[in-house]
Amino acid sequence: MIHLIPRSFPKPMALFGSGLVLYTSLAVSQQVISATATAQSGKLVVIVEENEPYGNIVGNNQAPYLNQLIANWELFTNYTAVAPGSTPDYLAMTSGLTSSLSPPSPNIFQAIDGTGGTLTWKEFMESMPGNCAQGTSANTPGTSVPLYTASHDPDYQYRANSTCSTNDVPMTTSSFNPASLPALSYIVPNQCDDMHTLPGNGQACPAYFGSNSATSLIGMGDNWLASVVPSLLAQPGVTVVITWDEGSLNTTPSQHVVALAAGAGVTPGSTDGTSYTHYSLEAGLYNYFGLGTAPNNGATATPLPITSPAPAPAPTISSFTPASGWAGTSVTVVGSGFTGTTAVSFNGTATAFTVTSGSQLTATVPSGATTGPISVTTPGGTSSSPASFSVTSQPAPSITGVSPPSAAVGSSVTISGSAFTGAAAVAFNNIAAAFTVVSDSTITATVPSGALTGTISVATPAGSGSSPATFGVIPTVSAFSPSSGKTGTTVTITGSAFTGATAVTFNGTPAVFTVTSYSQITCTVPTGATGGPIAVTTPGGTGTSTASFTVRGHH
Repeated sequence: MIHLIPRSFPKPMALFGSGLVLYTSLAVSQQVISATATAQSGKLVVIVEENEPYGNIVGNNQAPYLNQLIANWELFTNYTAVAPGSTPDYLAMTSGLTSSLSPPSPNIFQAIDGTGGTLTWKEFMESMPGNCAQGTSANTPGTSVPLYTASHDPDYQYRANSTCSTNDVPMTTSSFNPASLPALSYIVPNQCDDMHTLPGNGQACPAYFGSNSATSLIGMGDNWLASVVPSLLAQPGVTVVITWDEGSLNTTPSQHVVALAAGAGVTPGSTDGTSYTHYSLEAGLYNYFGLGTAPNNGATATPLPITSPAPAPAPTISSFTPASGWAGTSVTVVGSGFTGTTAVSFNGTATAFTVTSGSQLTATVPSGATTGPISVTTPGGTSSSPASFSVTSQPAPSITGVSPPSAAVGSSVTISGSAFTGAAAVAFNNIAAAFTVVSDSTITATVPSGALTGTISVATPAGSGSSPATFGVIPTVSAFSPSSGKTGTTVTITGSAFTGATAVTFNGTPAVFTVTSYSQITCTVPTGATGGPIAVTTPGGTGTSTASFTVRGHH
């Protein structure tokens, strides 16, 4: 059984704006942070929950997802917060101090800004009304507690940071994309998703991804993590650290909280009993990003061992086929290390591509490309082919086959050949058709109304080409009127592709007929006809009605 430890909430701080901030009177000069960062192959995500001691989380059946992470990844079993109250702990994790200074003390966000773009960061604050705490937060449903509070927003506390207005952003489905994270993502859920305040009257918490419902604070926070963390761990090279701002003064050790790491560079199913604090997290962040010694208390803290994944190997290109082609030609590139490819170019001209496996990708020769090597770029580097791809002028299109060889109006037809890229028109015996260029060698087209048996043609800016064989447009018999009659009755048949009809039959008995238009024939019920379908034959084939004509006898 889990015995929940009462949470302590002393907040010895002065009010400032919408958040609780403790300022010291220490005067310091504004520091210009300049850092030489280590280029990282991985990305680090820090998620901070609220106010739950270690013993309230580990083994608690209200937190099944968290305990799954604990079992499967790495748990730091002797990790503590450094002070009672939220803001001091958020500041400790990011600056090594428990109070902010004016001008702000050195902090991890400033340090990353000082890398000149080598590293980037974002702080994702759920339910924050506007960038860098702009606007007024809505309340947690059924309570007077705001969903967002600046006391949980460390970068806002360092709001003299020049990038707060662009990097401290609300966490939304448009701003937060696990597939395109910065080097550091610092994520703080809103005050019901972070285990701080349970909505009143059984209401749900408005999570950024939708509604989050639970009957307990821990359950609500666990639900939120179960909705967010899997998409992060699914990304290559992402490491996730989850901790709590504070716990309880009544635990041993005091302020004992959970800290865990999951994902890239983490040993599955491991524990670490070393004594760590929020200052250790700050030191670990500086170590991870190669930013040197952490400032303030982080300088003497034992760094949390957050390991960057090994750099991805540079890709290699061993071959490509074909060896030459024109703009629009599909090229298969073979090699290694293609997973995570970010760019492919032909002699420096970027192009569209699809990674089919770690050893193969397909790319399209781009417009404007010139003869030269093919290059592939991944997080591990860029590699160029040892041989050059020869870019040639596109010849006129050539049609080598059509499948099926005959079909009715409205049917789909596959045209095979070459040099179809940039096709501007497809025609069936000079009647324009709707079409799609599937590749340089394949077009799908729809037999158009008005088409008759004849050749199919494809036109591109380089010229035009026609099928070597005629395509048969099979007539269709869609209706006839009347539906019954005796010998000699005049019947009107409607359908398509009737021009050039050579025969009309009533259940196999030939009839006299007149083609009045592409879509209409008039005929006479022949002597000896029996009930059955009506068929129309043209040079393109024979079309038969689905309904039967009834032949009546004389009365």
